[in-house]
Formats: sequence, C-alpha cells, structure tokens
Amino acid sequence: MSHGRNALVSSTLQIFLILVSLNLWAIDTPKEPSLPYLPNETNEEKKKDSKKETRTFTQSINVKLCDGREVSGTIELHKEELTLVHNKDGINYEKKIELSNLTSITILSWEGRKGKKNKEGTTYQFMPLDIVIKEKTGDTFHIQTLKETEFLALSLKNRNGIARLFAFWVDLQMESGKWFSKIPTNKNNQREECHPDVWKQIKFY
Repeated sequence: MSHGRNALVSSTLQIFLILVSLNLWAIDTPKEPSLPYLPNETNEEKKKDSKKETRTFTQSINVKLCDGREVSGTIELHKEELTLVHNKDGINYEKKIELSNLTSITILSWEGRKGKKNKEGTTYQFMPLDIVIKEKTGDTFHIQTLKETEFLALSLKNRNGIARLFAFWVDLQMESGKWFSKIPTNKNNQREECHPDVWKQIKFY
C-alpha cells in the first residue's frame, strides 16, 4: 500500500515539475532597456531656444577710416548692449549701454603690443587704447579697450558687397628702429595716427 502511495507521490511530483518547467519556458526573456528620449515638444523647444541664442539684429552705421574715407552700410550684431568699464573721478565703473542708444564710437589712440621677432625685425599689434563712446543722452564715456566687443572687426554690408573693417593692425619695427608703415609713435609705442584702412569712428543711425 505504501509502495503505491509513494509511486503516486512521485508521479504527481514529476507532473508538477513538468508544468513548472513549461511555465518557465513560456515566460518571455527580458529585453535590454533602451535609453529614454525626450518628447517631441521638448525637442521643439530646444530648437527654439537655439534659434534665440543665435539671433542677430541689423544696425545701420557710417564708418570713417583713418585716411578720411567714409563708407555706410549695415552690420549684424549678436548683442543688443555693450558692457564697458569707464573711469569717473578716479573711480572705475562697469556699465551696460544699449546699442540703440549709441551715437558714435571714436578711437583716439592705439597702443603697440610686442609680437614675434623675425629676421626683418619685430612685429607689433596696434590695438585701440583710448576710445570715446557717446550716447544719445549726451553722456560720454572713455574706455581703454574694445576687447570682448563686436567692433574690433566689422563685416559691413552695402550694395557693393561685404567689406571687412578692422580697428587694429600689425606693423613691423625693423632692426634699424624704423617702422614699416612709417607711422610715427609716441612714448610706450602709442600712436594717434593709424593705418589708412583701419576704422577711426563709427556713427550709429
């Protein structure tokens, strides 16, 4: 009797294991998780933000070069304001000026910054040193650099095409001490005269 019972239990256990085995094979193998993605709306917003960051606006100007020539046209700017540091009564101030409020930028002098030396002499890069900025309000600001602005190199566009205009130039001081450009220098390699093709004044309209 016990032998029959043991055979029944063994048979039942085998059937149970077979069923469990079949159920296990029926379960789908888990898939490797995929990376999450942003909804289309968010991607569209990103595109809009990107367009905002690269937005430019057009400004009409008249440019006076160092030899007296003048040229008018438009330039594209990426910033609507100019951040400058100026001195008033011996105190340095940082000020932001809306470009729409500007009337002119005038360079009064340049300073030579020593560069590389070669067999012909030593190169100097002459950068704006004394700059006067005027606002429509009549306020005037003296600054000492145009670095970090969009005015060191301008792409002026008019009906003739596009002209690249610079606020600086490179000169060569020969071994004899004379300058290749023949432009006279003051103390500390400062100049009030400039290269004929360099811009000296910008007027805004």
